[in-house]
Amino acid sequence: MMVAKTKNFIYYILVLVTSATALASINHSSNSSNNRQSLEALLLERFSADRIEVISIQPSEHQKIERWEFMTERALGQATLRGIDQTGSGFLYTVEFRIFKKAPVSLNTKRPGEKLKESEIKIQEIDITSGVERQYSKVFAENSTAWDKMMAKSTLLEGRFITVSSIKKIPDISRGDAVEVRVQSGGVILKSHGVVQTNGYIGDTVSVLLDRNKRETKGKVAEGLWVEVAL
Repeated sequence: MMVAKTKNFIYYILVLVTSATALASINHSSNSSNNRQSLEALLLERFSADRIEVISIQPSEHQKIERWEFMTERALGQATLRGIDQTGSGFLYTVEFRIFKKAPVSLNTKRPGEKLKESEIKIQEIDITSGVERQYSKVFAENSTAWDKMMAKSTLLEGRFITVSSIKKIPDISRGDAVEVRVQSGGVILKSHGVVQTNGYIGDTVSVLLDRNKRETKGKVAEGLWVEVAL
């Protein structure tokens, strides 16, 4: 009888120990998951990224971190952060991570002056943890750019990201375009025609070679894409 009771007691203790271990494991797993989520949120904001992949946290964090404080980036993709727990105590952690950002990529090589097409641009996730990707990540062109209205300002390489400075809007009128010229003198408007000599946008002043007398004049590009000349 005594032996049976002893076995039952030992079994009961084993069950308690196993349950406690399992519960501790669940709590640690839950804490780790929550900690990583809050850490990723901080890094996303810090690096203006679209996605953060936390590779490792050293030492391994067991307690729940209430908030993270970014201390310094020790190397590209590695930083020191302070984790503040529920008691207000702070612990230093070394975090290794990768940074990703979505950016437009050219599917073809484009030379300066060539027009772009929506179908030739792909929005792609880029690893900006290091290298030229990190260096230029703050000047990526906007993903929402109206590509059919843009042209290459400098050479765009196939498969490479596009920066703001490498593209520009296609001029509203371009050199060689035939335009209507409206010459205003007092309350009288005289209409003529000519050929644009310089590229320009609405509101810009451009040169026009008049058809009638082959003289060059300057005028402002109007919204209707004619050139207004005021005398």
